[in-house]
Amino acid sequence: MTKEEYAMYLKTDGWKERRKGALKYADKRCQLCNSTDKLNVHHNTYDNLGDEMPRDLIVLCEACHYYLHILSRPIEDHDFWPVVVMNGKRWKGRI
Repeated sequence: MTKEEYAMYLKTDGWKERRKGALKYADKRCQLCNSTDKLNVHHNTYDNLGDEMPRDLIVLCEACHYYLHILSRPIEDHDFWPVVVMNGKRWKGRI
């Protein structure tokens, strides 16, 4: 599915109903941080696109949604590396 097709799908009545159901299930709160601001419904999987099951979706605030996408990228794609101190030594990058 192309980005354009996905954007069109998000405008369908079927998606709007599933999105509404996900928000109701989550009590209109982010399922990670409990925020009620700027909620998104994120697909955990696209396997059932158009016929999503409740487990296929998660409600996230805009901030958690952003970080989920950042953290789900392959580590090689990250433009930052954490500095970690272990056993008195500073490590940058993978450990």
